[in-house]
Amino acid sequence: LPDLYTEKECLGLEKNPHIGFSRKGRFSEYGFKELFNYAKVLGIECFFSIFNPKYVDLLEGWGVKRYKIAARSVFNEDIIKAVKNTGKPTIVSVPSDFDIDQNLRVIKTYREFNNVTFLYCVKKYPALLADFNLHHMVELGRKAIRKIGASIHCPDIAVGIKAVALGASCLEYHTTPNRSLPGCDQSSSLNYGELKQLVSLIHSLEKLK
Repeated sequence: LPDLYTEKECLGLEKNPHIGFSRKGRFSEYGFKELFNYAKVLGIECFFSIFNPKYVDLLEGWGVKRYKIAARSVFNEDIIKAVKNTGKPTIVSVPSDFDIDQNLRVIKTYREFNNVTFLYCVKKYPALLADFNLHHMVELGRKAIRKIGASIHCPDIAVGIKAVALGASCLEYHTTPNRSLPGCDQSSSLNYGELKQLVSLIHSLEKLK
């Protein structure tokens, strides 16, 4: 959505090589609505990360069922207030490098949300297996007494499998038909075959007692 985010905010300095590509690929409001409607036809729930609180009212009009608050916005008071007022389930990415005090601040900030899931998030694109310590995810959930999950910018299904085994109820992966395509997050994405394998293995895990 226009001003839903700025490429510079998301990707950093102007010299970032992906900014030009991101600007070319930005959806219009019409494009986002078409995506939302097509997902509905396929039976897929479509929702959005909010980078500008003024778009919450628009998305409410579309019938969005939940919201995502990205790691960079985790303490953005305007976004938090706008999303909280909807009463909708909310997914919040929590940076993996937060210390105990920062995690406690996150828990306090979202204590009045009726339904919130905290995602352990390594802010690296792509992240490596060695960058993850999923026991921090478990500890965050234990302190918050909330549902937990993982935001995984790593092209390896092993992270997601271990996260689910440790109690994650929500996983965020990016996906692409081909990691060699141009773009800012292709290298950190699963291809479609890997995504299908991940889902299949998670369904198998769910059958284990």
